[in-house]
Amino acid sequence: MKELYLECQSGISGDMTVAALLDLGADEGVLRRGLASLSVDGYALRISRVKKQGIEAADFDVILEEGEHPHGHVHHVERHIHGQAHSYEAPHGEDVHPHEAAHGHEDHSYEAPHGENIHPYEAAHGHEDHSHGESHSHGEDRLFADGGHHHSHGEEGVHVHAGHEHGHTHPHSHVHRGLADILAIIEGGDLSCRAKALAAKIFHIVAQAESKAHGMPVEEVHFHEVGAVDSIVDIVGAAICLDNLDIGRVWCSPLCEGTGTVRCAHGIMPVPAPATANILAEHHIPVRLTDTEGERVTPTGAAIVAAVTDHFGAPAYMRVKKVGLGAGKRDYPAANLLRAYLIESGEEDAYHDEVEVITTDLDDMTGEQMGYAMERLFAAGAKDVHYTPVFMKKNRPGYCLTVLCAPELHEECIREIFKNTSAIGVRHVLQKRTKMKRDLQDVETKLGNITIKRCEYGEISKETVEYESAKKLADAKNIPLDEVFRVAKSEPLA
Repeated sequence: MKELYLECQSGISGDMTVAALLDLGADEGVLRRGLASLSVDGYALRISRVKKQGIEAADFDVILEEGEHPHGHVHHVERHIHGQAHSYEAPHGEDVHPHEAAHGHEDHSYEAPHGENIHPYEAAHGHEDHSHGESHSHGEDRLFADGGHHHSHGEEGVHVHAGHEHGHTHPHSHVHRGLADILAIIEGGDLSCRAKALAAKIFHIVAQAESKAHGMPVEEVHFHEVGAVDSIVDIVGAAICLDNLDIGRVWCSPLCEGTGTVRCAHGIMPVPAPATANILAEHHIPVRLTDTEGERVTPTGAAIVAAVTDHFGAPAYMRVKKVGLGAGKRDYPAANLLRAYLIESGEEDAYHDEVEVITTDLDDMTGEQMGYAMERLFAAGAKDVHYTPVFMKKNRPGYCLTVLCAPELHEECIREIFKNTSAIGVRHVLQKRTKMKRDLQDVETKLGNITIKRCEYGEISKETVEYESAKKLADAKNIPLDEVFRVAKSEPLA
C-alpha cells in the first residue's frame, strides 16, 4: 500500500480532495462508475483543469439540475433537523447564504420572526403540496434523466419560495434522508468493501458533529434530498479515489482555517462553522487560524481528514513519487490549492522518525506507585518510560517522569499519567529521532533458541541479546541469566 501526505495550506474541502486525488492518478472511470452505481440522481460531474494564481490544478464540480454553479461543499448539505435551521456550505471560501447563491437577488427573501431559527423551506411552505402564482410542477424533476425541464434548487438544493403569494398547486417531493438512508445508498453501490467502509465512516463523523451542534441524537439528523447529493458525491468520491490509489497510510499537515463569519440559513456564524469546530475538537485535529477572510475548512473536508489521517505533520523524510493539486473555488492572494503527495517509504525512513516526549515532575509518589504508572504507560503503547531523581522547589526530592511515544498515542499516554500519578500538568514536545534500523532474529545456541536484536546504521552494526528471550531460557534451564548472556556472546550468531 502507498502513503499519502495532504498539505492543507489553503484548507480542505470534499471537492478539493477528490480533485487532488484525481490529479494524483486516481482512475476517473472508476470514480464515475462507482458514483453512477449509487441510487442518487439529480446531478452531473464536471472534471476539468483550471489555474489558480497561474498554477494548473484539477477541478471537481458537482452540477445540480440545470444550475451550472460552482461546487457547494455541503455545510453540510442542507440540514433539515425537525424544524431547526440548517446551515449551508458555500463554494470553498465563499460565505454566501444559500438563497443568495441560488438567485443572486432578494426577490424571495424570508425573514424569520425575531429570535426564531426556522428552517426556510418549512417557514415558506409548511407543507408538501403548496401553491405559488403559476403552474410549475416539480414532482418529476430528475436531472439529465427524464428529458424534461431541469429545475435548480439553488446551489445547495435550497428552494425557498417566501415573500410572495402562493396561488397555485406546486407538488414537491422534498424527501429528507437520514443517516441510515445514506448508509443504505452507500451499501447498495457497486463499490469495494474498503470504499464503502471509509465513506460510511466519514458520514458518521459528519452526522455526529451535526447532532452535537443541534443537540439531538444522530438518528434525528436529516439531510435534504437535493442538498445531500453534493455530500454523497464528495464523500463517496473521496473514498473511491483513496481505495483506487491503494492508500494505506495518510499524513496530514495542520489545517489552515480562515477568519470572520459565514452566513448560514440560520444566521451568521463564526468561522469555523459549528460542525467543523466539533470535528476538529473531537478528533484532535491541529489547526492554524489565518487572517484570510472566509471559510477554508469545510465540515466534509474536516471529516475526511478525521477519518483517514494516521499522523499529523509531515513525515521526517519522504520520497515523493507524484504530486496532485486540487483547486478550491474561490481565489485568494495565494493559490487556493490542496496539494496531495503520493510518497513512498525510503531507506531513510528506517533511520528517522518522530516521537512525542512527555515529561512531568512528581514529589509525592512512592517507588511502587511510580512502578505501576510505568506499567500502565507501557500497556498504553509507550515506546519507553523512565524516571530520574530530581530535587524540586523547597529542596524536596522527587522524580522527573519521561515518556516517549508515537505522536498519535500522546493523548492516551497523557491520560494514563493523569490517571495513575499525582501530576496535574505535563510538558510535551514532538522531537525528531535518528535511530539504528532494527531486526529481530531467532538463533540457535548450545543452550537453546535465543532472540537477537540486530541493529545497523549504514556500515555500522550491533547485535544484542533480547532480555525476555534470555530470561525465558535461563528459567527453563535453571541457570543464571549471566550464563545465558555469556554463551550468547561467545558463540557466533549467524
